[in-house]
Amino acid sequence: MRRDPKPNHFSQFASNRKFGRNGTVYHSPEYSAAFLANGKICKTCKTLKDKKGLCRHHKGIETANDRHNDDHRGAVAAIAEAAATTAASSATKPETNNDGPKNEVKNRKMARKSAADEVHNEKTSMSQEHNEVIVDLKQKLRTTKREANIRKGKHRREKLELSERYKEKLLIAKLEQELRTTEWEAGIQEDKHRREISELSKRYNSKLLVKDEDSEWKRKIQLYVKNEKEYTSEETVQENTVAAEALVHTYDDSDDDDDIVLEKEPRDIEAEIKIVQENFNALSISNEAETRAPLLMRTLNEDEREIVETAIDGVGPGDEIVAQAGTDSVQRASMQTLKPGIWLNDEIIHYFYLLLAKRDEDLCKFDPSRKRSHFFKSFFITNLLNEGNASCYGKYEYRNVKRWSKKVPGKDIFNLDKILFPINIGKMHWICAAIFMKKKRIEIFDSMGSNGNKYLRALFRYIQDEHLDKKKTPLPNADSWELVSNQLDTPRQANGYDCGVFTCMFADFLLHDAALVFNQDHIDQCRERIALSIMKDKAIM
Repeated sequence: MRRDPKPNHFSQFASNRKFGRNGTVYHSPEYSAAFLANGKICKTCKTLKDKKGLCRHHKGIETANDRHNDDHRGAVAAIAEAAATTAASSATKPETNNDGPKNEVKNRKMARKSAADEVHNEKTSMSQEHNEVIVDLKQKLRTTKREANIRKGKHRREKLELSERYKEKLLIAKLEQELRTTEWEAGIQEDKHRREISELSKRYNSKLLVKDEDSEWKRKIQLYVKNEKEYTSEETVQENTVAAEALVHTYDDSDDDDDIVLEKEPRDIEAEIKIVQENFNALSISNEAETRAPLLMRTLNEDEREIVETAIDGVGPGDEIVAQAGTDSVQRASMQTLKPGIWLNDEIIHYFYLLLAKRDEDLCKFDPSRKRSHFFKSFFITNLLNEGNASCYGKYEYRNVKRWSKKVPGKDIFNLDKILFPINIGKMHWICAAIFMKKKRIEIFDSMGSNGNKYLRALFRYIQDEHLDKKKTPLPNADSWELVSNQLDTPRQANGYDCGVFTCMFADFLLHDAALVFNQDHIDQCRERIALSIMKDKAIM
């Protein structure tokens, strides 16, 4: 236990002293001032001094200094001893040159300098080799760039040559297409003129028949029969011959043909002539359709086949747009459905119908007397019969498609020639429906053979509601309209996945009033035809 030093004459302050850790004194200001004045407290660390006048802090420093001094004195003694030993040994040896240590230092300096020179020389040689390698590489790089530029120029020239060749091929293909289109249009115009001449000739002959004698009537009837032989089969010719002979027989009342004049009223004769004329025109159109149909099934050339293969088998993301017209587009994944054995989706069918509408517009520009046709999307029937609503599936609803007629040419469906509809049945089968406005006929074309009566009734009801809504009057002569179910001679598919292709071909042929002469054997060719039309953005002919 620490004891306080005797207060001596500072006893009056003894009760005020307190000692802390390391001898620190905590006291009153009066006590501290008295001790400081007497030199009992260290002014630096504020601790009491011992009898030697050292505080604890300075006492430790002095101890450390003593140790250092002892070490220093020991080192000095060791050095002195070593010097004495060296002097003794030198006294026994003969005298030597005092320049030895200087030479040794000089030699060491020389050695260090030589080593530094060697290092410098080595670095210099390595730097030279490095520079040589860099120069060599730069030379090779320049040579490579020069060769690359030469090859690039060569490739550019080859690309230009190929581009020119490709442009020439495209130009040739375009000219060939324009030639085919011109020939087709010329054929249409020629047939039109032929029918006009025939009609005028028949009208003129019918007027003469009223005034001619019975023998002249027989000759005219035989002339019609002779003309029909050029367009009809043998069975039809026989039927017309029998009809003509029966007609002649009604006017053959005497053996003396020269003295008998026609007694039947001219109006009745004109009616009979009109019937023969209509049969003749119908047979002519039928033969014309059969002649045009093979033109729609022409084979593709090599360039066209290359375009089709690239479109169908090309590599790329499925959502890549390969064709676009307005808001309609075709993705690469949809193009791949044109491969044989795959069911077509609505994207392909709608886009092909859009191309047929463009073709119809071009034909009407060439022939102003031709009326426009319109192609609805499959969504029309879906909305008309609420096939997208499970609560009222199949229920007819005119208001769902009331505004659709505003998008048709002229905004009036009753001024159109035809209206064609692709219909998707249960998301499993495609069929085609057609409204022939001039003929007042609605017909279903199904490659699976179903009658489609439900859609016939819905479309006929739509026409009636449309006339009442737009014209504000009921459809005139509604009883004269003919609803034709699917016919036995409609082309049939032999599998469960080509219905979409048949639906496209039905619309393609019906647009030109061509006979449906294609069958299952032509479907792969029809798939290529659809693909080429989409890639060229034009329904090919």
